[in-house]
Amino acid sequence: MTLTKKDIDIEQIVGNIAEQVRKDFFSTSEEDLVQEAFEQVKEAYVPQRKTYAMTTDHLSEETKKNHESLYRKEVEVLTRLSAELDAADKLSVDNNHSVYRSTKKDEITNLNAVYLHELYFANCFDLNSELFLDSLAYMRLANDWGTFDVWMADFMACAMAARSGWVVCGYSLYLKKMINVFVDEHDSGVLFGIIPVVVIDMWEHAYVRDYGNDKKGYLTAMMREISWDVVEDRVERIDALKKVLG
Repeated sequence: MTLTKKDIDIEQIVGNIAEQVRKDFFSTSEEDLVQEAFEQVKEAYVPQRKTYAMTTDHLSEETKKNHESLYRKEVEVLTRLSAELDAADKLSVDNNHSVYRSTKKDEITNLNAVYLHELYFANCFDLNSELFLDSLAYMRLANDWGTFDVWMADFMACAMAARSGWVVCGYSLYLKKMINVFVDEHDSGVLFGIIPVVVIDMWEHAYVRDYGNDKKGYLTAMMREISWDVVEDRVERIDALKKVLG
């Protein structure tokens, strides 16, 4: 017997096989399967609040207390947002408005806020601040900027240019050198591929109570108490990373 194309309905056969496979292996709808997959992949994390000794005499106890309280709140909000993201509907996401989009944006803001505050608290407030000419930090900054003084002048200019935000000196993975950037608020102007080395908080809450509008006076005081030991450790880590990345 000779079979022709008319006798064999290939599409029907394939369809029957696909339907049988679906029945054999899946007891739920495609949408349910996707939702089940989302539920199995939990991204929630619980950031650990750190404690810092702000031993500086350049800031009042009230400013220190309020700053620590702000940081604590950011950690608490970040923890809550992480859990909310797990519960957010990921099947009806819209780029104009959706719970997932709004929560994700808030996560980015608070994650940056927590991270930058921790970097700032760790690399400032050293009453015995010392920088040695043979340190890696000094040599890397002087080499990438021509002189250390040129780097510092640009870093301070970046700080003065920041609105409510941050000034950051970091290693650019793209440029392969130390650069200075400012970040407005916690998430505007954030540069990809930069590893922070020196961070100073330029939000008004960091200085207005003690310095009024004298932003430069506050900045100068912070520069005098940079913990270069902490900065040195960060530079050493960057150097180790550079050896891996090539």
